Formats: sequence, structure tokens, C-alpha cells
Amino acid sequence: MKLQRHSNQHWIDLQAATELGVGGEAKVYGLSEDQTLVAKVYHKLKPEYGPKLAAMVENPPNNPTASQNHLSFAWPEDLLLNQKQEVVGFLMPRISGMRPIIDLYNPKTRRTQWPWFEYSRLHRTARNLAGALKSLHERGYVIGDVNESNILVTETTLITLVDMDSIQVKHPQTKEVYRCPVGKPEFTPPELQGQSFGNLNRTPEQDCFGLAVLIFQLLMEGTHPFAGVYKMPGDPPAIAQRIAEGYFPHGMRSVPLTPMPVSPPFTMLYPKLQVLFRRCFEEGFDNPHVRPDAKMWQLALQEAERDLITCSKNDQHHYGSHLDRCPWCDRTQRLKGRDPFPSQSAVKRGLHLKPVNRKKIPIQPAPTHQWTGYRALPAPSPAPGWSNFTPLPPSTPGYPQRTTGSPIPVMQASWRDRRQPSLHPLLAGVFVLSLAVAGVWYGNQTSIGEIRFRSPQKTELNQGNVQIELAHTIDSQKEPINAIAMSPNGQVLATNGMDGTVKLWELPSGNPSQTLQAHRDQRGSYAVSAIALSPDGKLLASASRSDDGLKIWDLGNSKQWEIEPQEGLQGVVTLAMSNQYKILATGSRDRTVKLWDLYNGFRRLTFSWETGWVNRLALSPDQKTLIAGTDTGNLYQVNLVNLQDKMLPKITNTAVGALVFMRDNQRFIVGQGSQIFIRDLASGAVQVTLLHPGEVRALAVSPDGKILASSGGDRTIQIWNLDTQEAIGLLRDHNGEVLSLAFSPQGDLLVSGGADGNIKIWEVSSINNQ
Repeated sequence: MKLQRHSNQHWIDLQAATELGVGGEAKVYGLSEDQTLVAKVYHKLKPEYGPKLAAMVENPPNNPTASQNHLSFAWPEDLLLNQKQEVVGFLMPRISGMRPIIDLYNPKTRRTQWPWFEYSRLHRTARNLAGALKSLHERGYVIGDVNESNILVTETTLITLVDMDSIQVKHPQTKEVYRCPVGKPEFTPPELQGQSFGNLNRTPEQDCFGLAVLIFQLLMEGTHPFAGVYKMPGDPPAIAQRIAEGYFPHGMRSVPLTPMPVSPPFTMLYPKLQVLFRRCFEEGFDNPHVRPDAKMWQLALQEAERDLITCSKNDQHHYGSHLDRCPWCDRTQRLKGRDPFPSQSAVKRGLHLKPVNRKKIPIQPAPTHQWTGYRALPAPSPAPGWSNFTPLPPSTPGYPQRTTGSPIPVMQASWRDRRQPSLHPLLAGVFVLSLAVAGVWYGNQTSIGEIRFRSPQKTELNQGNVQIELAHTIDSQKEPINAIAMSPNGQVLATNGMDGTVKLWELPSGNPSQTLQAHRDQRGSYAVSAIALSPDGKLLASASRSDDGLKIWDLGNSKQWEIEPQEGLQGVVTLAMSNQYKILATGSRDRTVKLWDLYNGFRRLTFSWETGWVNRLALSPDQKTLIAGTDTGNLYQVNLVNLQDKMLPKITNTAVGALVFMRDNQRFIVGQGSQIFIRDLASGAVQVTLLHPGEVRALAVSPDGKILASSGGDRTIQIWNLDTQEAIGLLRDHNGEVLSLAFSPQGDLLVSGGADGNIKIWEVSSINNQ
């Protein structure tokens, strides 16, 4: 593919370019003829691309860090035209050697990656961010979607804003406004919560709300300004709802929220910064115009940085002169020796780093009486160790028998029949009862709160031998449903909660069953990042990357275990469980996959590949193979029989957004960007490539292996015929990204969870007909 530069009519051959990444809207290429530029080329043309990009190229903002030879914006520099002279993309500067800003306000990643990045540098980073936003506002631009994902930082505190073509642009001649159609709820001001951004013209005051959130997180160890302990009965509201209600726990008004006990005290901040935060989050709730603008933040941060003094005990501790003692020394003691800003001598000795196994080394378990990380130790096997960690032969009672490719009998029951099952009601009741007993045994379960059921919608798919109709919508919460798991009998659904709970639902009715207090304690609640059910349905596991904890419930025997936060866990975001091999696999942002014994908590093995965060895991139906995907596009295969691992051929640098196995155990499916690859397990070769309308977030394969469902950032669910590799329809009913999918074991239900907080139960019929 050849594209022409608008400025000089030179042609660029993208066949010789290097593909750097694929997103929902475009691909990015590195140019061989100019290493300082990259080309961003859109998948589909839109009429507004030409005039919007032309206006940006002709009117760039002033670069506040030009004197330091640094670019504050990855700004469009030239238009790219196809042979029809249509604008299909643009050239922009190539950015490298920088880290996402979240790595700096997240205490763990900062201590591990940039331990020298002390508190004064965080002030300077916030000031540089405010300076960049000030420059944009002065030129009439509004970001709209202010959030952490589009901000990169150098080790010298300089920042660069990326993804600039998504901002709101007002054409200087025509005055037409090209809006920013998206926004993250946790950075969205109260007056915009719940609004459709595509119909709104954003204002600088609304940008400055998101700026204040980011500054607060930079200076307060990653704590969100609206995080806190909820003091009213019932489940605590989500962050978005707290913003909408003005529940700022550090203000002068009375709100049903108190500050997080584990976060730094608000009074630690420079007094003028405290005033500005209250003005933004409290006074600005009723009057957005009083929110501090970017320049005001810039000046206050500069003043606050000048006021910092150095601790006499640790030269990396800097704090405001208004304090009578070092808050970081106090915090280190409170965190049991984990210093937020370790001294230079500690850094030289490597004490800032948490122990990470660089090689896969079997870890010999300590005797049971010495184990302190587990609260209950009902080990069912004689003794831990790999000698007991062997596969069960297929003849073993209870081993899942299946014949590859054999169809599941067609369900003859109608929708009404399935809602009132006549077959095996006792078995279904026993499973649901066991879940209820588990919740009662745990002792802290609560009602699920406000659940709103909506009538069946018109959304349906009816093509050929496949019919899918929306049966129920459950408005369960205001924050994303990004993890779901279904019991083997298809009677119970488990979903994650941003409030630290795991919610259980009856299927197919969608009625609430139990709420398990998975990651909530007297200190607060921690969003559940991953859940998993064992293939036999007896065990349920949950993880939170916020408290680095793992919880496991034995649903059949009403027992619960917990792996306490410790050095062996860091930022768990994905789980896979094998009852056959008695392991729980965790994928973490510390770039490892760890295998834990399900029944006594010993860490058996660590795989460390150092190529990116492990953000997706998939277990084969026969439980013999684990696939791990990273945010850098790498894929690894772990054989659970011989405990060997290998890297699979890399197809693209795009992050792995979804993973699922085919039913034949010989192939797996991976979603990267908007591409879906069906790959051979043995060789890693790509057999089929499909294209989803947006960035893929979730995948699910029907029990008979004939239907694939894919979903993602475009708010749709794409249905594919795997025999013909054809897309046979789209399901459109979510109001946000569709983040999770699961077919029932019988294939008669498809469940989807979205960023809109909705759970949707779809009726599937005739998927096994020829």
C-alpha cells in the first residue's frame, strides 16, 4: 500500500514499513526512510478526518518543553492521502523511551522500575502535565477524554500526550467542532456523568477536572480523590456515582465517605494544593467555572515543589515545610518497612525490588505449620509436591469424558421450559444451595443491592441455523463487568465487582443468589480483577490487583482459603484453575505466571518471561495446556503435564486482549487489536485471521465448537460460523465496551458483561443443527 504525503507529494510505501500496533480504528507503522516518524492509517474512512486533521496540522499548539528538546505532544505533522486524494491517516513523531504515567503514581511499579523517582519529581511531572494542558487550551483545543492511558513520562519528568487525533478540535475558519466521543468515568466531571459524549461540546473546565484527578493520584500514592470507606448501609457506590454525587471525602461538606485508611493523609499536601483540590472537587461540583485552570495548577505545583524539604534520615524523602515530621518515614513504618521512596543506598543494594524468580525454579514448600499466608489448610492430598501433581487417567471416575467433534444433542425445550426445568432439578438445586452455604459460612455476604431487570429487547440475530435473542438485562452496577464464569451445569453465573465482591446469579432467570465479600475488609474494598471456576465447578477463585490477594472457596464443603498479600503476588489480573492438576494459575503485571497449589497455598512454580505484563490466561478443555498472553503481544505455552514452557511465534506487537481454546484441544483463538487469530497449538501457526469491528476484549466458543462470539471496544458482539469462518451477525445492546463473554455448557445461553455495568443473558437456539 502506497500513500502520498500532502505537504510534498512524496509517496510512502507501507509494504516496507514496520507495523508497530493495531487499534480499533487504525494501524501504526514505523517508516524505514525516516526513523523519527510513524504513520497512523485508519481502517475506515470518515468524512471528518480530512478537515479535522488539516486544522490540527495547520494549528499546532506551542510546545512548552521545546527549550529542553522534548515534544510534549505526538501531534499530526502531515496528512496521508490515498490515490483518490482522500485523507486516510497522518504522520506524527515517533515516541520512545517513556513510561505510562500510571507506572509513576502506582507505588509498586515506581519502586520497581524507577525507584529514584522521588516526591519532588512527582510534583514536577504534575507541573509539566498542567503546562501541556495549558498550551492546548490556549490554542482552543480540549482533550475531552483526559485519562492516564494517553500520557507518557520520561525519567526526567517530561511528559508527552499521545493519541492526539481523538481530542476535540474546533476548526478555526468554519468553527465546526469535531467532538471527542469517549471518556473514562473515573476522570469525568459530575455534570457529564452518564452523558453521551458524542453529542457534547467539552469545555476546558471539564478537562481540568480530569487533570486534578491525575495530579491527586500522582501526589497521593495512586489514591483516587473519590476513593474512601463508605459509611452507609448497603454496597458502596462506584467511583463514577461518587463523582456524580460529589462525595469528596477530604472536603468541608458532610458526605457518607471517609478517606482510605491506607492512603497518605490529605494534610500531607502543600496547603495551597489542598485548597485547589477542594475548589475543584467540592466548590466545582455546583459551579464548574470555579475549578482551577491548568495555569493555576502549574503555578501552585511549582510553589509546592520549592517548599519541599529533605528528611534527615533518608535523602529520598521530601515533604512540605508545613509538616513537623517526615510523613514518608511514618508511612514506611506503617507499611511494615516498605519504603515508598527507598534511599539511594537501598536502591544500590537492590532492596527496592521485590523478589522475582527470573527462571522457572520449583519452590520447595515449607512444612504446613510454618505457612502463614493461608488461613485454612484442609489439604486433601497426603503431602504437597510435584510427586502428587500428576494427571488423572481418563478412566478415573469423574474425569470429563468427551469425543472431539461430537455434537451436543439439540435442546428440545422451549425458553419457558428452560426457565422451569423438569430435568434433574435436584442436581441443579444442590449446586445452587452449595453456593449459598458457602456465602453463609463466610459470614459477611450482603444483598446485591439495587438490581434492575429490563424487559427483553428487540436485539436479536436470526441467520441460517443460528438464532440469538436477548432475554434479560441486569443493571448490576455502575462499573465494568470484566470477568465472568459459569458453573458446569449452567445454573450459576459468577461476576466480578468493582466494590470488592463476587456476585452469584441464577441462570437462566438472572435472579441474584449471593454476594461474596471477596476483597473487602475494615480498610476498604478492592476491585475484583479476575475470577475463575474450576472445571468441575467445586472451587471458585477471585483476585484483586489492588490488594494482591487471592481468595478460594470450596463450594461443596463450605470452606474458604486465602493467600495473604505477600511478595509472591503483585498485580494479578487473570486466573485459570485446574482441579485435575490441583493448581491455580495467576497472571500478573510483574510479568510472571505462577502456579499455586489449590489446597494449601504453596507456590509451586514461577514462569518469568520478562516480555510484558501477563494479562490473559486460557486453559485447554482437557486441562493439559495453559496459554499466557502479554501486553506486548507475546504468547507462551505451558504444558501442565511435564511443566515445560515455550514461546509461540509472535504475530504482532499488539496486546493480547482475549484468549480462548477451541474444543478440540488442538487450536486456540487470540484477539489482538481488532484481529482474531485461530492458531495451531503445536506449531503456533495462524490458520485463520478474522477482523472484529473494534478492539477485541473477549472471546467465547460454543460447546460444540461451531460458533465463536467476539466482543470489544465497538460495543458489539460479533457472531462467527467457525466452519465457514464467516461473520453471521452483530448483537448491539450494550452501551459500553463488551468486556466479558461466556457460553453455557449446554450452549443455550450466551452471557455478556459490559463497561456499562450491564449483564446480558442471550437465548441461543439451533446452534447444533446442520
